[in-house]
Amino acid sequence: MDYFNFKTKSIVKIFVGGAIACLFGVHSAIATETTEKPKVEGEDPLTFAGYDYHAYINASFSRGGYVAGAAFEIGRKSSIGVGLYGHLYKKDDSKNATGVDVYGVFVAPHLDHGGWDCYFMTGLAVQEISSTTKNETGFGPSFGVGVLYHIKEGLAMGMEKVDHYDWITSDFKGLTMSDLVFKVRISF
Repeated sequence: MDYFNFKTKSIVKIFVGGAIACLFGVHSAIATETTEKPKVEGEDPLTFAGYDYHAYINASFSRGGYVAGAAFEIGRKSSIGVGLYGHLYKKDDSKNATGVDVYGVFVAPHLDHGGWDCYFMTGLAVQEISSTTKNETGFGPSFGVGVLYHIKEGLAMGMEKVDHYDWITSDFKGLTMSDLVFKVRISF
């Protein structure tokens, strides 16, 4: 467990450092905007706003095993996207790991600078929660923050920290799953 905590803390430090660097980059872009030629919105293919549609694939591991996820976001060449998402967290009775299937909608503002895209996601989701003793359907918010790097036109890779909460079940209220996922975005 100490190894996992060490790795998680190191990854979170890198993730936070990338987010801070992106925010400083956005600040410097705003500061130099008056001296540079104004850009037409959606003209840069290495930004979120350069495309109308975005498909995501997520991968991670939890106590129950592998984690898979997918999302579809509509940006309409702006810096704010809305979309649908699903995350599947595997249940493992031998490890007493609760399984959670999350299906929801989200809104996410994006901050682009150079090849980096920092975003903050908030959403609402229905959750199918299954433990060794009980299965329940929950509903609640999801919050995430992510950093993606544009590898080439239409392709970005990075990480996202996401937390899923439940408001309505009798046994699982509160945080149902917290995850750090590897994420790939295909934009078109």
